[in-house]
Parts: sequence; structure tokens; C-alpha cells
Amino acid sequence: MKKIICLILFICIGLFGIVIFGKQKTNLTQDFSMEKVKKIKIDNNSWDLLFKSSHDDEIHVETSGKDDKSEKPVDIGLEKGVLHVTQNDASDSFIGGFTFGSRNKIIVYLPKYLSSPINVENKNGDITMENVSLSDLKLSNSSGNQKIINVKLDNASLTSESADTTIKDSSIKKLQAESKSGGLYFTNVSDNEIYASTGSGEIVFKDFTEHQASDINTDSGDISVSYKIKPASLKLSVTSKSKDVSVRLDDLKLEVDTEGKKEGAIGRRNNSLKISSDTGTINIR
Repeated sequence: MKKIICLILFICIGLFGIVIFGKQKTNLTQDFSMEKVKKIKIDNNSWDLLFKSSHDDEIHVETSGKDDKSEKPVDIGLEKGVLHVTQNDASDSFIGGFTFGSRNKIIVYLPKYLSSPINVENKNGDITMENVSLSDLKLSNSSGNQKIINVKLDNASLTSESADTTIKDSSIKKLQAESKSGGLYFTNVSDNEIYASTGSGEIVFKDFTEHQASDINTDSGDISVSYKIKPASLKLSVTSKSKDVSVRLDDLKLEVDTEGKKEGAIGRRNNSLKISSDTGTINIR
């Protein structure tokens, strides 16, 4: 009986090895003139998606992955000024969607500054964007984590279901970030307007700076804001139904000071910070 079990296991391992290592590696790079691309639209199922700086003034789309069923796992094409990048899994089974070693990737290389808007619909792949400058970014994400590092953006709209969002060392003129259960984490992000909200995920700002308008809220997640330099001109409004609020800002003159609500100002109130949470803890310093 033991020999039979061992034989079955050996056959299964052998078949699994054939499935994994028998996959053909597919590599593809396509180049597009920046003048011909009016919009970039990406639909991604499970591959990792990376945005990087291009070495020239063209847009380059590179794919690197293994696929044993689909001859063309990623469709790339330019039609009527819209650059389409579409990735669909050939199989929904565990073995069909599993990759051994390096993960499948789509890498989009962008020129120094891209005025064309980028629209991304993502399901399970992780997203990384670094060292690029864009006019307009709209990103809708399901469960893949997303990181934005050293990026300049005019407008950014980021929505996610359960994924965490990390933005670091970036400048964004107008940012809207929303997540149902994932966390939002910002470090050294400068912008004019920022709107961040979560259902149950936490929101953390480190090295925060004064903005013209900042509106931050959660249903049940905690909120933490720590300023890089103490604010000089600020209108502050903080409310929490759980009555767990801590505000430690120099020169802040409170006009309303209760356990669940604090309102006040510093200087001429040129900038505003509004924070609210139903059951989460709020810390500002």
C-alpha cells in the first residue's frame, strides 16, 4: 500500500513539474510614439504591473511571463489614439494560474512627462509606479497591493477593495484615495488637495505638510497624522464617535474641545484639515 501511495505521489510531483517547468516563457516589447497615444487603458487580471521611466520620449510596453495555454496572454495595441493593454488568464484553475519563480509582469515605460491620461482596471496583480510624471491617473484595484514612489501627478484617483495603498516621496496636486478594507499609507506626500477615506482600513500620514484642503475619514479604521514641519496657517476640525481623539499641535487655539470633537485654528487658517471617524482612534501631532 505504501508503495502505491509513493508511486501516486511521484507521478503527481512529476506531472506538477511538467506543468510548471514546461511552460514557455513569453517576452514581448512594443514601442509607441508619445504623439500618437492620447490615452492609455490597461485591464489586468493577475500579472504584476509596473510603471517606470523611459530612456527616451517613447512609450514602451514590455511583458515577461510564462503561459502554457494562451499564445497571446497579453494583448497590446493602439487604436484611434488609445493604447490598450489587456491581460487575461488562460485558466482559472490553481495549476493554470500558478507560476514558479519570478512572477509574470507587465512593464510600462513612460516618457519624462506624459500628458495623456492613464486608466487602470486591476484585479489581483500588484502595482508599482516609480520615477514618473503624469497628468492624470485613474486606478481601480481589487486585491493587488499598490505602491507609488517618487512620482509627480496632477490628478490621481485611486480606489481599491481590499488592497493596501502606499504613496511615498511624491507630489500630487489633487489626490483622491479610497479603500473599503485596505490601508492607506502616505509618507512625504505634498499636494494641494487630498481626500482619503476607508471603510475598515487605517489611514497613516507621515511627514505631512500643509495643504489647501485635506479631508480624511474612516468608518472603523484608525487615523494617524504626523506633520513634517509644524503648520503655520491651519483650520482644524476633528470628530470621532468613539471619543478617542488626540491632538498635539503647537500654537493651536481650540474653539471646541470635547472628547469626541476638536475644532480650532493656527494663524490665518489658509489651509484646512478635516478628519472624522465613526469608531476609530485619531492621533494628530
